[in-house]
Order: sequence, then C-alpha cells, then structure tokens
Amino acid sequence: VNPSFGAIAGVSQGVVIARINQDITLADFEIVVRTAVQYIENAYWDLYLTYRNYDTAVLAYKAAHETLRIELEKDAAGTSKQQDRELLRDRYYETMANVQLSLNNIYRAEAELRRLIGLPMNDGEFLRPSDEPSVAEFVPDWKASLVTGMTERVELRRQKWQIKSLQLQLNAARSLVRPQLD
Repeated sequence: VNPSFGAIAGVSQGVVIARINQDITLADFEIVVRTAVQYIENAYWDLYLTYRNYDTAVLAYKAAHETLRIELEKDAAGTSKQQDRELLRDRYYETMANVQLSLNNIYRAEAELRRLIGLPMNDGEFLRPSDEPSVAEFVPDWKASLVTGMTERVELRRQKWQIKSLQLQLNAARSLVRPQLD
C-alpha cells in the first residue's frame, strides 16, 4: 500500500475515517518532533566532544611547547642532539596543527547546533555545553523496554491507525457495490 494513500476514490470519507486520518497526521508530527529533538541532543553532545578534543589538543600543544623549550635550552648549553631537536620541533608543529583542526571542528559543531535550534550563526557568543555526560552504569530492563516500545511507539500507533482507516475504507467501498433498493 502506498504510504500516502489516503482515500479510495469515490468513497465518502466518514467522520471516523477523517478522525483516524487526523490521528495519523498527529503521529507524523510527533515523529518529526521526536527526530528533531534527537538531532539537537546529538549535536549538543557532538559539540561537547569537540570541546573535550580541543582541550586535549591544547594540553598536548603546551606539553610539546614546554618540551621543545627545554630542548632548546639544552641546545644553548651544548648538550642537545640535532635529531632530538628536530623530532621535538616536528611534534610541536603537529600539536599546533591539531589545535587548529580541533578549533575548526568546534566551529563546525557549533554551527550545526545553531542551525538545528534556530540561533543566528554570528551573534558574538560561543556555545559551550554546560552539562557533563552521565557516567553512571546503565543496566537496561529489556522486558520493560519491550513492553514500553510495543505500547508507546508512535510508529506502531500510526500503523494501527493506517490499517484501521484502510479497513473502514474497504467496508465503505464494499457498501458502494451493493445496490440500494430504497
């Protein structure tokens, strides 16, 4: 059956069928809202992760900078090897590039979150997540999850209403082929 199938041609849509179709439309809206909230939540935690990656990259950069500074002091004293100095300088520039890449990822994640929640891109404020993720152990109750899913899942409710609507439309179509003798 075509998902956009709304009515059988020539069959009058009764009040019950119209009400069921309205419930299907509301279920579609609920699915869209749930999906939008899920995208926003994912974008929020993606932004959180990019900030964590940035903070880690900055710490690595500072450590590489300090190590290179110590090595350059050793070089001034004449106790440094050129190989070590070049390796440390390479590591320093690598960590600097990682900081820039992490900063770029923050801008991208923030732009995505702003787009999803409808904030302007350049309002002069930085978005930084204030919540920490939960680290508590999660042990799901599979039986309760199954029962909840079977009773409260919007997609299942929508499908039941779709079937009921089609059954009522079929009954109405069958009554059209019966002659009325009054």
